[in-house]
Amino acid sequence: MTEFGTTVRSDTAFATFEQENPEAITAFTDLLRALRRKRGFGLFFVQCSHLQGQQAIAVIQEQFPQKRVIEFILTPESETLYDTLATRYRAEEFDLVCITGVEESLYKYEETLRQAGWESEAIFNYQWKDTPPLMSHLNRQRETFAEHLPILLVFFVPNFVIDYFIRRAPDFFDWRSGWFEFMASETAFQASIFDALVYYNKADMVLTRAESERAIVEIKAKILQLDDRRYREKSKLLREQGRAFNAIGYISQALDCYDLALQTDPENERAWLSKGRLLYDLAQYQEALNQYDRAVHLNSELPEVWYGRGLTLEALEKYPQAIESYRATLTIDPRHMDCWHRKGKLLIKAKNYTQAIRTFEKALTFDPESENFWYLKGILHHKLKQYEDALVSIEKALDLNSLHTAYWYHYGMLLKDLQQYAAAIESFDQVLAIKPYDDQAWCMRGIVMELMGEHEQARNNIQRSLVINPRNFQAWEALLEVEGLETMLGQFVSQ
Repeated sequence: MTEFGTTVRSDTAFATFEQENPEAITAFTDLLRALRRKRGFGLFFVQCSHLQGQQAIAVIQEQFPQKRVIEFILTPESETLYDTLATRYRAEEFDLVCITGVEESLYKYEETLRQAGWESEAIFNYQWKDTPPLMSHLNRQRETFAEHLPILLVFFVPNFVIDYFIRRAPDFFDWRSGWFEFMASETAFQASIFDALVYYNKADMVLTRAESERAIVEIKAKILQLDDRRYREKSKLLREQGRAFNAIGYISQALDCYDLALQTDPENERAWLSKGRLLYDLAQYQEALNQYDRAVHLNSELPEVWYGRGLTLEALEKYPQAIESYRATLTIDPRHMDCWHRKGKLLIKAKNYTQAIRTFEKALTFDPESENFWYLKGILHHKLKQYEDALVSIEKALDLNSLHTAYWYHYGMLLKDLQQYAAAIESFDQVLAIKPYDDQAWCMRGIVMELMGEHEQARNNIQRSLVINPRNFQAWEALLEVEGLETMLGQFVSQ
C-alpha cells in the first residue's frame, strides 16, 4: 500500500465545501492531512450531516486522484461489513473506503427495540441494554480488518451514531486513527431544526413506515443537541416525533412524546392539538376535548383546533356546541370543505333545513364543482317541497357525476312527486343500468308503474325487488296495493 500524496486544492468540490461549511473547514483540512500521512490500515470517524459527508467524499476523490477511493453504502439490512468489503477489495484493490449509511442499520435496530417494548425515557435518550448487530460485528472483527485490509476506512456518520460507537463498539472505536467533528454554524444548526419542523409538519405529509422510523431517530438526534434554553424547539421536535410514532401505530410512545412536549413547553398549542387528535382516535372524547380547549385558549386562530374540537363535541352528542366550533373553523378557514359538510349535516340532524341549505350554498361559492353539496341541497329543497330548486340542484349533481346511483334515485323520487312518471322511470332505469340488483330502485320503479296504470309491469318490478331482498317491507306494502291482501299474505307467509 502506497501512502497518499500531497493534497491539491480543487476549485470545485473543495471550494463548495469551504463556502457552505466554514465552521467545519479546519476539521476537514485536518482530516485530509491525516489521510495523506497515514500508512497501512487506518480507521477514521467523521461526525457530520449527510450533506456534509457527500461533499467531503467528493473532495477526497478530487484531492487524491492517483488513489482508488470508493463509497461503501450500508443499508437497513446491513449487520456485517468485513466479508463484503474484503471480497470487493480483492476484486478492486482500492485504497480508501468512505463508509456511509451506518445510521440506516441503527434505524432498523431501534425499530426492533420499539417492537419489543421500551420505556418512555427512550424518547429523550438512547437505551444501552443491547448491542446492534453491526456494532457487535465491528467489535469482534477489529483485528481482522487491520490484518487483512491495508486500507483507510473513513466512517461518515451523524452525531448519534458516534454515541453508538462509543457505547456499543468501544473496542473498534478505540482503534481509531482520528475522530473529526464537522461543526455546523449556529445559523446552519437553526436552519436544520427549522427545516425538520417544516418538513415533518406538512399537513399533507404521509410518511412511509421506513420514513417514519427514520424520522423518529433523526428527530431524537436533534433533540439531544438542544439544551434546556431551547425548550420551545425541543417541544416542537417532540411533537413531530410523536406524530411519527403515531403514523406507524406506536400509540403509547406517541402519547409519551406529546406529554414530554407539553412538560417541556406547556404553551405548545400544536402539541395539545396532536394529543387531542390522538385521544379522539382512541374514542376518549372528554379527554380529547380537554386538550382542544387548552389549545384554543393558547391560540384561537388555528382552524384545525376548532375543527377537531367540533368533531369531538359531535362525538359527545353536544351538537349545538359542535356547530359553534365549526362556525369558528369556517370564520378562519372558509375553504374548509369538510367542515362545511359536517356543519350542514348537523343542521339537518337538528331539522334546521333552511340553515343547512344556506350552509351548502355558502360552501358552493368556494367549490361550485362539489357534486355532494349540490345533491344534499337538492334533497333539502325536495323535503321543503321547493321542487324547482330541488330539480336544479340534483340535475347539477348529475351533470358533475352521472354514475352516482343515489343521485339518479333521488332524481326519480323528485320526478315522481312532480307526477312526471315517465321521466321518473327513466331515472330508476339509470340506477338499474349501473346497479342491476338495487332492490329499492326496482321497488320504486314498480310503484311508479302502478301510478301509471301499468299493473303487470308494476307487479313484476316489485316482485323482482323482493327476490333480491325479501325484507324490503316497502316492496311488500306496494305489492299489497297491486295484488290485494289475500294474494300478498300468501306470498308473505311463503317468504
